[in-house]
Amino acid sequence: MTHSETTPSFYGLFTVFLSLALLLPSTQTIAESWDAPEAVIELPPTSLAQWYKPENKRQVFLHTMFRLRQSLQAVEIYSQKGDQQQLDKWATILQENYAKLPEMVPEWKDETRQETVKKLLAYAKNGDSKKLAKSIKQLNKICEGCHQQWKAVVTALYRSPDYSKLSVNEGQESHSYSDFMEDLADTLGVLKIAREDEELETARQTVTKLGKQLDHLSNSCSDCHRDPQPRERILGSATKDSLNALHSALNKPHDAKESGRHLGTVGFTVCGRCHSIHRTLGDIRGALKAE
Repeated sequence: MTHSETTPSFYGLFTVFLSLALLLPSTQTIAESWDAPEAVIELPPTSLAQWYKPENKRQVFLHTMFRLRQSLQAVEIYSQKGDQQQLDKWATILQENYAKLPEMVPEWKDETRQETVKKLLAYAKNGDSKKLAKSIKQLNKICEGCHQQWKAVVTALYRSPDYSKLSVNEGQESHSYSDFMEDLADTLGVLKIAREDEELETARQTVTKLGKQLDHLSNSCSDCHRDPQPRERILGSATKDSLNALHSALNKPHDAKESGRHLGTVGFTVCGRCHSIHRTLGDIRGALKAE
């Protein structure tokens, strides 16, 4: 069995099991029927939303995290080198950016333990390398603890795809993403049934319809992606070639193995890749937003 034949099933099962693992604990009756422990996902303060898109033009909180990581790393580097001038510079930058955290999210003021970074800055300026090293270690533990608790859920909420305001234009008609995906799934279902039942003319017509639908879908990719590479990888020339090969394989005499191989390639390239990247995170975001 080839990799292309096994991968679609893996991605499908992975998506289903991951979604169930995250969503089922909130369903009391099912959790009880499986005798499974109930899990509670704590959501971050709502004040955090203003520092992420779409409420903000930039991912301000995320970039603050990047700046903190950079400045902390610079402090470690210049402390080891004994470069006092650069150490003072980066320790000051670290303290200034760290002080922004409780300003952005007041609910996290106590958790940030601002005194730790203030001491770190003082030790850096005084050249007390031993106490500085201890403060760096303490700050790393604070950061790790916060990330362990919040990083995954914040990523799902604010850095995952949201399709609620997106649409797919099909001629003069505009469809919501959820409706269009249902139509796309129906088309694929008709194609699979017609192929297996040797309704070859219906199958070929459905391949043509599927190709047009995927063209409409690909036009919506630019709503999120500024570069063409993501669309090309999933809905580009390789997918068109697979659809053409599938259409040809559905002529008489019909080679079911050949048409099945091309159909599986389309399923993996389009459905498998797109769902593994977009749908799982999108479903998790929707579940968290609904809580």
